[in-house]
Amino acid sequence: MKIRTSSGLLLQLGLLVFLTGRLSAAYFNWQEYHGNGLGGGTIGNGTLQMSNTISTVRGVFTKGPGTFGDSLVIFVDTVPGGLTTTANLYNNANRMEIGVSGYKTSRSVATFAPGFGADYAIVLGINDYTGVYKLVDDPGGPYIQQVRAPIYVNPKDNGNLPSYYFTFDWTDIGLTAANTNFFKFESTYVTSNGGRSLDSFEGLTGTAGFGSITFTNYDTYGVEPIPENANTALAIFGGIVLSAVLIKQARGASRSNQRQISVN
Repeated sequence: MKIRTSSGLLLQLGLLVFLTGRLSAAYFNWQEYHGNGLGGGTIGNGTLQMSNTISTVRGVFTKGPGTFGDSLVIFVDTVPGGLTTTANLYNNANRMEIGVSGYKTSRSVATFAPGFGADYAIVLGINDYTGVYKLVDDPGGPYIQQVRAPIYVNPKDNGNLPSYYFTFDWTDIGLTAANTNFFKFESTYVTSNGGRSLDSFEGLTGTAGFGSITFTNYDTYGVEPIPENANTALAIFGGIVLSAVLIKQARGASRSNQRQISVN
C-alpha cells in the first residue's frame, strides 16, 4: 500500500516521534467484546465495552439472559510475571475475595491462557460487591491484596437491568500516566460460594461448578506498547524525517532569497 503525505505532515510526524520516541494515542474509543455463548448466558451472551481517558477506564457490561447476581471477575495482566492459576489462592474473607480465589469451603480452579499472568482482578457485582485486588506472589505463597473497594458500578442494586456502568483508575491496576494504553484480560463468572460457570468473554474449556477451567485465549484493551528497540528506531527515523524536511525548507527559502536578490 502506498501512503502519500505532505511535507507539513511529515514535519509533524517527525517532531512527534523525535520528541516522544514512540507513536501513541492519548485516548481510545470504545472497544467491544462478546461473550463465548457458554454457561447460563448472563456473561456468555452479553457484551463488554471499554474506553478510557488519561486517568480512568470506563466500562459498560450489557448482560445476557438471567439475573446479574454473581461476581464478574476480570483478571488483568499489566506487568511481567503474575499468576498462571488460581489454584493456590485461599483468601475468602468476603464475596469479592471468594470471586477472585474461587474458594470458600470448596474450590474451583481457573488456569490462564499461555502468555497471560494475572496481576490484578476487577470484581463487578451489585450491592457494592465490587473492588480491585492485587494478586501477590511472594515467598509465603500467593494471596490477594485489596487496592480499592468498592469501585463505582451503576446501577448497583438491581440485577435485572440490561446494562451496568463501571469505572476504575489506571493506577488501580499498576499503570502510571506514562503507560496507560494497554492491558490483557480474562473474565470469569463466580458464585458467592466460589463455584464457577463457563460464562466468559474469552474461550475456555473445562467443567462448571467446583471443577477446573482453562482459558484458551486472552483479550486485549488498547494498543500494545512499542518495544524499546522499535522506539529507538522510530526516534532515529523521526530525526531523519525532521532533518530532511527542515533541509528542504531551508533550501526553498535560500532559492527564494536568491531570486529576490537577482530581481533587485
